[in-house]
Amino acid sequence: MLPQRPSAEHPPAARPLLGNGLNVLLITVDTTRADYLGCYGRPGGRTPNIDRLAQEGALFERCIASAPLTGPSHASILTGNHPFVHGVRRNSAVPLASENISLAEVLKDSGYATAATVASFVLNRQFGFAQGFDYFHDVSQTSVDDPQSAERKGDEISRDAISLLRTLAPAPFFLWVHYYDPHHPYETRRSPPYTTAEAYEDEIAFMDEQIGLVLGELENLGLAQRTIVVLVGDHGEGLGEHGESQHAYLLYNSTQHVPLIVRCPEAVVPGTSLAEVVRTIDVPPTILALLGLPPVEQTQGVSLARCLRGEMAVPTLEAYSESFEAHAQFGVARLRSLMDQQWKYILAPKPELYAMADSLAETNSVIAEHPDVAARLRERLRVIVAEAPPPARPDSDAAATLSDADRARLESLGYAGTAVGPDEVNGPELERFEPEGANPMDFTAQFELTVQAGDLLQVRDYAAATPLLQQVLAILPDAPRPAGLVATALAAQGRPHEAIPIYERVLKLIPEDTYLRGSYGIALMQVGRTQEAADNLRIVLLENPRSARVLHNLAIALTQLGRLAEADQNLQLALEVEPRNPRVLHTLGILRARQNRLAEAEQYLVQALQIDPSFRQCQEDLERMRANMRGRQP
Repeated sequence: MLPQRPSAEHPPAARPLLGNGLNVLLITVDTTRADYLGCYGRPGGRTPNIDRLAQEGALFERCIASAPLTGPSHASILTGNHPFVHGVRRNSAVPLASENISLAEVLKDSGYATAATVASFVLNRQFGFAQGFDYFHDVSQTSVDDPQSAERKGDEISRDAISLLRTLAPAPFFLWVHYYDPHHPYETRRSPPYTTAEAYEDEIAFMDEQIGLVLGELENLGLAQRTIVVLVGDHGEGLGEHGESQHAYLLYNSTQHVPLIVRCPEAVVPGTSLAEVVRTIDVPPTILALLGLPPVEQTQGVSLARCLRGEMAVPTLEAYSESFEAHAQFGVARLRSLMDQQWKYILAPKPELYAMADSLAETNSVIAEHPDVAARLRERLRVIVAEAPPPARPDSDAAATLSDADRARLESLGYAGTAVGPDEVNGPELERFEPEGANPMDFTAQFELTVQAGDLLQVRDYAAATPLLQQVLAILPDAPRPAGLVATALAAQGRPHEAIPIYERVLKLIPEDTYLRGSYGIALMQVGRTQEAADNLRIVLLENPRSARVLHNLAIALTQLGRLAEADQNLQLALEVEPRNPRVLHTLGILRARQNRLAEAEQYLVQALQIDPSFRQCQEDLERMRANMRGRQP
């Protein structure tokens, strides 16, 4: 039986079946370097289940992802298009527009039952990834015990996937299963000391065990011979190579080379290994062709089905990748790259060229020796952008507005919650082609300091994070991400006078960032600039009217300004959003006391303490109010 789910799910209606009726199991493995799998040559590899899948199917030795980020890369895997076509350039910034045609939509229209279970908040329904799925189990819908959770562990994903398999069969189905375990922070049972790479490989091994359970259930249900299994990575992990510990900022193969394995009974010769360059965008057209279904028009990916059947060689392909994350967070140049069978070119203020004929390692740029090759690949990059299908139009002109809780979830995964500017979503892509700004590869030390500071902020070590961020700003004074973080750290340490000018500087860079503007308003209130605080908090509510944090703090400002009725309205709205927020209940109790409605005030303060018994200020206010009430009794 399927677990109980929200009514937003759509049980499959009877639809005429098109194609050959094979099932599809798409397994996406997050943050998984190909060279950490045994089947890709890892010495002492700890991935027996993935290795067995490769032995029973075909392995593509050189598969390249479109982006080193979960959201953009998965959007490419599902649509067959690059980020500048499907429109998802950063995690959770702009949702996948409904104008895109996803693999799930095509299969649903072809008579398939469609289901997904995903492990990361950045793939949640609200970001557009549920389109085409009858059942979509994401983090928000399944983590009922911890509604602020940002991810689901692999064992939970496998249990859910097995439940879905049992429910969907025997009807032809498409099931997408997403694993997130290798993503930082890595969990390990090792006792210190151990290396980051060892902990990362422990996560890979755990994920492999969970994948084995799902593949085993496919066998148990008698479905293996009727199911196409595709395993593909969304991006890799730096692990210190090229100065990058994790991913998102750079475009080296440590984060772009991913596994791609296809098992298809009676169509793929077991143990096939294909050395040519392919792309993750080739996954949807390949699956459709293996099912005997026509391709989607204007898809940038190509079908590899005939190559898998041995009917033709892999065509000569060029793998495009991009990263705009360093630009968004630090104000440096955007990065794009292009890789073919012989060369890898990175378009940057200081462009790089690597020979790929014998190795995927990028240890020595040869751009000075081969300027003609660099020029040719640069022009190919420009042509790919210029000749791309029309980009999907966003469902609205505005970027996604994250709630305060959702922004915190994004930050907990190590991703930036800074707003996306209009220059990232509007205008022709060719206008963004030239790599304007500083060279990102020159600032990896600053990127790493910011990552370290972000980890410290997650555990509220504001004092330790502050000097790291100040070091970054000494080199990159106009970097929005570290500036916003250091302002937040200073404010949290009771230093709002120092935080305010930094907030003002970063808001000039990204005025559309409502979260930072809200924090700025709170800091203004702390230094007694109450009217200015209220004005800025109202601006935030125009974009995000259900921000409990902003509604609450605006109510405090209005109370200080003597506008009690208006403050009351904002507190009631905040309670609608977060009915168990003890801070809001406390403030409402204080407001009722000022209105001389003491019985109501007492009720709110008691309720706040029931939710948070450690709330000392609330306890003191309740005792003081009760003492005053006793003093009034005759």
